[in-house]
Amino acid sequence: VTDSKGNTVSFKNCIVIFTSNVGSKDIIDFQGDPELIKAKVTEAMREKFRPEFLNRIDENIVFNSLSKENLRGIVILEAQRLESRLAEKSMSMIVTEEALDYLAEVGFDPVYGARPLKRVIQKNLENSIAIGILSGEYADGDTIVVGVMNERIGIRKAEPWEIASDESQSDAMYANSGYYE
Repeated sequence: VTDSKGNTVSFKNCIVIFTSNVGSKDIIDFQGDPELIKAKVTEAMREKFRPEFLNRIDENIVFNSLSKENLRGIVILEAQRLESRLAEKSMSMIVTEEALDYLAEVGFDPVYGARPLKRVIQKNLENSIAIGILSGEYADGDTIVVGVMNERIGIRKAEPWEIASDESQSDAMYANSGYYE
């Protein structure tokens, strides 16, 4: 294969994987019947892509759409990643169960999968915390509490009584504090 600058690249021992949302509506509409789903997705691909492209594809794998429970698990993983980044500034984060549920609910889109969830987490968590750090609202050593207030994500500095005495508790991140200003 040649790129736009004329460089030749060998794909001799490569597997190329690409994803597409083509046929995602069919996956949602026909849940429970894998053969029908695969047939509908193949038909949708024939409508969307040219035959010369489809002829180069060896196999199509149809994935199930993500459930709200799957997205909640992704929220937990992303929150843990953010907590790791905050730990570099000697900061920690407590995320309430309500906040986990809220982010999974707002980020849920059965057609587009986890992509909208990533944007929701960036907007509601990462950007808000970054603004708080840059403005001086949160500093090194602080614990940040993430919860839900008035059907929105609320972020604030933790009160001393909310911070777990055992710093080694990774589960302390997911507390049930409902106090927000």
